[in-house]
Amino acid sequence: MSSDYLILSPVVRTVRAADVCGPFCVSTSDAQILHDRIQELARDGARVFVSLNGVSCLLTCFANAAFGQLLHGWRRAEFEARIAFTEIEPEDLATIERSLSNTLRYLANPAAYDAAWAEMMGSDTDYDESTSLICRP
Repeated sequence: MSSDYLILSPVVRTVRAADVCGPFCVSTSDAQILHDRIQELARDGARVFVSLNGVSCLLTCFANAAFGQLLHGWRRAEFEARIAFTEIEPEDLATIERSLSNTLRYLANPAAYDAAWAEMMGSDTDYDESTSLICRP
């Protein structure tokens, strides 16, 4: 949004990640589906509750694609006003918070991060960010 004020609709919507992706939140393609669903539910300013009930495994790459990507179009304050996580394990919340923090760091200076990546990896731009795995029995 271009103004300094965020006006939210009184509408509240819920999406259950396990209904969209199953119990294993690992695939970035599944994460993209959840991301698109969240954006669709929030399109008119509604607050979206994302339930992680039924999720037994959450990868960082999934969190990046499902949630971190939202910060490309929203400020952090807007994200926090629009999105809330429910029925979530502390480990999963920590993974999501880490993903959001890393996204914000990247967005503060994407050219520097891209240059550092290119310097380390050369022409290999197909990287997998799944460095954190949290699975519960």
